[in-house]
Amino acid sequence: MGLWPRSAGQHLGQGKLVNRRMVASGMVLSLIVDGATFERLAVGEFLVRAGQMVCLWPGEWHDVTEYEGKPFRTIHFEVVGPAVPAIATAFGLTPLDRVRTLPKYQAAKVLFQDIVTGFHSEERLPPAHFLERFFAIAGQCVQDGPGRTTAPGRETETLVARAQRVCRTGLLVFPTVPGLAAKLGVCQNTLLNACRRELGISTVELLVRLKLEKARELLRTTDHTVARIAGACGFRSASQFATCFRRVEGVTPSRWRQASRAAAVQVAER
Repeated sequence: MGLWPRSAGQHLGQGKLVNRRMVASGMVLSLIVDGATFERLAVGEFLVRAGQMVCLWPGEWHDVTEYEGKPFRTIHFEVVGPAVPAIATAFGLTPLDRVRTLPKYQAAKVLFQDIVTGFHSEERLPPAHFLERFFAIAGQCVQDGPGRTTAPGRETETLVARAQRVCRTGLLVFPTVPGLAAKLGVCQNTLLNACRRELGISTVELLVRLKLEKARELLRTTDHTVARIAGACGFRSASQFATCFRRVEGVTPSRWRQASRAAAVQVAER
């Protein structure tokens, strides 16, 4: 197979990385070991956390920022060759679907490290050494992909469960109903019927639930303003966010944040 590594290594950030680069002719696979990064690509923005892998396409600009000013560490390699267009298929990735949570993270980490070590080895290793490890990692990626219907030890993943997983991982900007249906490879009516059958709600209501779930996480773990959180979670305005939040929680986002932090302090003092 016409595929070989052109570069490989590790990167340790300092909590203030803001970088922009062009991925030329190869395809980059990067495993986050510690911390998290914002990845801004032409197709959207992604939050990649420790234990996840991101794929960077040939011929695209890539902006990366360390999340919340905390250092991140990554193991990465770039592959080139005539088979590069086919590698995404092997990994179960598409231009709109770039992030994978690897179910066997420690094993994947060893494989990434083996590729880096082999690339820098004084001994010239055969292509089979790298290909074997490429496709072992690919096997994990396919397990976690949107097209996956089963996983070891887990019941069949329903369409609604897939929709929730897509919204909770990867993309920072919540998709619209048409966008979510497209990501899942189904029509909007199919998704709507699945939501009504499994949860008794519409697709719009499901998205609102997931947005509020993300909003609670940001209120609890960051000092972002309510307006900024509203925008990050896909609400049209801080007012719309506050209305939706109060309808579910019975209090404003600011009051909820204060209560949440007060409870956390009480637990810590016990």
